[in-house]
Amino acid sequence: MTYDAVDVEVLTPPVDAKMPETQLEGLPEALMLSAAEPLPQAEQSAVATADVAIALPAPSPATVVSTAREVWQDPVQSPAAQLTATEPAVPEPAIPGPATPGPESSSRRETLDPTLLMDRGSTFLAQSDINSARLFFRLAAEQGSAAGAMAMAMTYDPLVPGVGETGAEAGAETGKARANPTAAVDWYRRAAQLGERDAAPRAAHLIDVLARRSAGGDAAAKAALYAIGP
Repeated sequence: MTYDAVDVEVLTPPVDAKMPETQLEGLPEALMLSAAEPLPQAEQSAVATADVAIALPAPSPATVVSTAREVWQDPVQSPAAQLTATEPAVPEPAIPGPATPGPESSSRRETLDPTLLMDRGSTFLAQSDINSARLFFRLAAEQGSAAGAMAMAMTYDPLVPGVGETGAEAGAETGKARANPTAAVDWYRRAAQLGERDAAPRAAHLIDVLARRSAGGDAAAKAALYAIGP
């Protein structure tokens, strides 16, 4: 492969042409140069070996602290912060609290008439439904009825006619409640505190009978006396 010769004209400035002077602002006049006039050798050495010091203001401590905080708090600078910011918050499951009785049930219980409760309990007692009768007698006693506490005691007293003896076989008797001397004395004492006069004598009489039976070797009477206490 051959190439044709191309004439290239090189433009050269005339020898006597003078370049414009170049001056840097802020430099002393001794350093004003002309492109055609180089520095003397002594001045070139002085400039080459001179230390140039640039005074910069030192950052204040507040600026350093502020910059450090921005670096640590910037999501771009801190991968952990960026991950936390992008993750959606998952709400914690609510822990259900203990169930509380509603105001309606509480108000109904507070407005129960002890006299009506005693009537309902007596009706069930006449029908030999001892458990239902005790339910209404207890509600009446909780309303402050001494008669309700007295009736509760008598349904547990083995000396009261219609109440079965203690033991597993007593509950099987039709129309009779299973006796519980300990519960009977406890309810007699509550009735006495509520103002029932016959409650204390009945409790004392029951305890005396249990003591005689215990002395005769009755284990159930002895256990009942131990549970009743002094």
